[in-house]
Amino acid sequence: MRPSPTVTSLPWKLVTSAYGRSVIVLLGLLASTMGQAQMTPALKVPWLAMEDAQMRRLPVPVFNAEVAVYEAGMENPQRVVMVHGLGQDGARIWANSMAQLAKDYHVVAFDLPGFGASTKGNHAYSPEAFAAVLGAVVEATERNEQAAQIALVGHSLGGAVSLYYASQHAASVRRLLLVDVAGILHRSVYTGFLSRLGIRILPDVFPHQEDYLSGLTQTALGRLDSGPEPALQVFNSPELRSKLLAGDPDRIAALGLVLQDYSDILPSVTAPTLLIWGQNDPIAPLRTGRMLASVLPFARLRIIPAAGHSPMLEAPKIFDQLLRRELDRSDEDFAAITVQQAYALPRYSQSTKHDIECDGSQQELVLEGDYRHVSVTGCDNVLIRNSHLASLHVHDARLRVDNSHILGLGLRCNDSRVEITGGSISGVHAIDCEDSELDLAGVYVQGQRTALKGDDTRVFLSVSRLHSEKGESAAHGVLQLDGKTEY
Repeated sequence: MRPSPTVTSLPWKLVTSAYGRSVIVLLGLLASTMGQAQMTPALKVPWLAMEDAQMRRLPVPVFNAEVAVYEAGMENPQRVVMVHGLGQDGARIWANSMAQLAKDYHVVAFDLPGFGASTKGNHAYSPEAFAAVLGAVVEATERNEQAAQIALVGHSLGGAVSLYYASQHAASVRRLLLVDVAGILHRSVYTGFLSRLGIRILPDVFPHQEDYLSGLTQTALGRLDSGPEPALQVFNSPELRSKLLAGDPDRIAALGLVLQDYSDILPSVTAPTLLIWGQNDPIAPLRTGRMLASVLPFARLRIIPAAGHSPMLEAPKIFDQLLRRELDRSDEDFAAITVQQAYALPRYSQSTKHDIECDGSQQELVLEGDYRHVSVTGCDNVLIRNSHLASLHVHDARLRVDNSHILGLGLRCNDSRVEITGGSISGVHAIDCEDSELDLAGVYVQGQRTALKGDDTRVFLSVSRLHSEKGESAAHGVLQLDGKTEY
């Protein structure tokens, strides 16, 4: 369901109108013409040092594009399809991994339209449209019935595209591996993360990403939102894309990425999922990985120490080991593994510990476990993780809550900043805050009467859900609590 109609300033309303209808038309066109698409004769791939590696071009109706498709290990029955992120290197980022996997798997990678050797143009490059292109590649590279199901690997933008595809084609995705997925968080939160870090700290192994990040933070989301044209109108208009984004595929795709709302997409992903994240990723915050691991069913998170946004380039040995181990698991293995190693904390706990109070005397505090009541006053750096609490009160403090459940009496706060990732909050009035700022990502807020109430409080919501006596809805946007409106 869509969020409450009282939320008037959020982009999903436009997304579900002109943007959504255009994608539906594209998908219908793809479905009606797929049988006619023929790949060109095979050519050698200069950047893949494998005897059987080949490149062919696939015409697709989406953007009227020709897509460069790379394959290796075609004699193997099981397929692995790899989707790259932003940057004109395109599928080359997978060169090392493809060489390792092609010994035992039929490996497929491709350049998304607008990138690498595929055709380029001033088009509305959205995750939804890219997912339609992915579908065309999956169908065109199927060799036999045993290969109908695929293992899907996506990095950065490609991870977001893979999520969208997996939500629409659950039966065809047997494994999902997501690497440092960009976007997903609400654009206000995501671009705030980028601007706080600065865009010039990007790793040298991926220098071309500075260009699209500059467009993302300065042009696509800074100037656009402060100017007369809303960002979505710019995204949908060829003239405005040309004027404000220089018609550049990197910048357009970056804007399309952060405009996408994944609130109703993530619950439809059913494939066993491994999330691989660089510990020091400056582009896709580790928080996104934790949020996805909490929301996706039976998802597991593996963090590569000291790696940044592209662990396949920065820590290739560790990355390929994780990739190979996941792909080689049998279906029987997953029955136990997805339960034993699931990231998300079970919602209920029968054990409780003593109450905790932080009165400002301890500036750094980490809580983990089960508590009846936690009160935080005057503390600047408190982390609550992997915990169950009956209630949480926060006054004049800065607090983070990760993968935890506040059950029964909910969250009360004033004059504070609270960041919550994953988990849930419940109570008669689940959240009641004044003079505060809340940042919720992947959180289920369940109120017997209200999910959110308060005064002079701003709430950032990323792929979360709100449940109250009025009903339940997806929540992806920014709300201002004014003492009158309740959610």
